Amino acid sequence: MKILRPILFAAFAAAIVGLAAIAASPMVRPGSVSEATDTMVTPPTPRPTQQPSKGEEIYLLTCRMCHETGTQGAPRLGNQEEWKGRLPKGRKTLLKHSLEGFGAMPAKGGHVTLTKKEVSLALNFMLAKLR
Repeated sequence: MKILRPILFAAFAAAIVGLAAIAASPMVRPGSVSEATDTMVTPPTPRPTQQPSKGEEIYLLTCRMCHETGTQGAPRLGNQEEWKGRLPKGRKTLLKHSLEGFGAMPAKGGHVTLTKKEVSLALNFMLAKLR
């Protein structure tokens, strides 16, 4: 205990000195003049983030698990070589397979609460990535 007291005291003193140094340092706020450069400091303009489409949202929540990695032979997103055997079947057949399941793919990618419209939007998103 005798050894621990000086260590705790030293740590406490260092913390106090550090806080005092921070409090004493000049702060530059957005829109204020900086003493060092005498120029206006402004925060960077945030770029608007593009919201994902509904089809992309569904893809990210449901389809991505297999179509990102090619699990169980699923054609990967944007990989034209892997999709070329499926594309000639036509969009109507691809949608039917997506809704009812095909091969190792479960109906609606295993997300049974998806509507036909939502599955169609996800398929549109995936097909658009092939262009």
